[in-house]
Amino acid sequence: MMQSEAVRYKQGAPEPSLRGQCWLYYRIFWAFICCCLPGQTKFVKIGVFWGWTVIATISTVLLVRLAIFGTDYPTSSPGDMRLVHKVTNVMCKGITITNEHEDNVFVYSMLGEPPIKPNKKFQSFERNSMVDTYDVPVYWNFYLLTGSEMRITTTVDTAVEFMILQGKEKLDKFLGKKKEKCNNNCHLQDHLYTTGNHFTDMTTSTNDDYYFLYRRTDRSESAKSDAEFSNIDVRFDVNRTVYDLSNATIVCTLSTTQGQTSSCYTALPLTDDLRTIMSYDEMSDAEAIKVITECDARIGFYILFFLAIPLVCGGIITGLMILFCKDNKDMSSNNNVWPDRNSQTKN
Repeated sequence: MMQSEAVRYKQGAPEPSLRGQCWLYYRIFWAFICCCLPGQTKFVKIGVFWGWTVIATISTVLLVRLAIFGTDYPTSSPGDMRLVHKVTNVMCKGITITNEHEDNVFVYSMLGEPPIKPNKKFQSFERNSMVDTYDVPVYWNFYLLTGSEMRITTTVDTAVEFMILQGKEKLDKFLGKKKEKCNNNCHLQDHLYTTGNHFTDMTTSTNDDYYFLYRRTDRSESAKSDAEFSNIDVRFDVNRTVYDLSNATIVCTLSTTQGQTSSCYTALPLTDDLRTIMSYDEMSDAEAIKVITECDARIGFYILFFLAIPLVCGGIITGLMILFCKDNKDMSSNNNVWPDRNSQTKN
């Protein structure tokens, strides 16, 4: 067996196990990342440090710009009221809001969190659809504020499964759009409905999107019939909690109807805690109204947080590495990075 100056094996000793090799490579990997691999000069260490700094900075910029403060596509029902999310006056100097439907969306702005009206508003919606045995689920969603109450009345002619889910992330997990699985933890309620009328009540505990989903599954198919589909008639009776916008400023009314604007821009002053609220026309007949919200990035802060600060901090660390790091060309087995075999090669 070939001898190595870095690791010396006793002649005839067995090769390290797979677990031992993995542990060795793991330690080498982190030693490389931490700039303490034997034989690295201080300038190699500085190069590795700046390489990881650039990778970390670019990854953080992409995460902040695209995920945290990226474009949002909220879908709501008539009568919904919601704050514009994925924006902040620190990283966004303004918001562009675009309505893709004829139905009116009223955009308001006000300082601070909007107050809640003491009296709730009642609304009723009727929906109907058909769920095929092997088709995707059918669902409707509402954005409901804390304390809203709802009764869902469902009429079906064949067994179906009914579920209530809270939050877009839970819905995406349930529909298989994310790598994470639900493991039966996505829904707030789960019911198996057979032929006839069924009633379900709920009260919301937080401001969020709530999804009301119907599907055919093994549970529903084994419940009763051999029908290939189920007709569904649903009535949503909502006693809504609503914002008090009496002191808010209306920014614009959005609609694709001729003569009206479908997009508008609202500024977010850096010194004010300005909130933007969207109120969806409660008289609309639409089942869903989709808008697009886009953060107008405050470029100066991105330069400060993700260029100037990393350069200053990186420069300080580089200076310390030049002053205090010593070139280490010792590749002997005494270095802590390499495993101690407690043996030497026989002459």
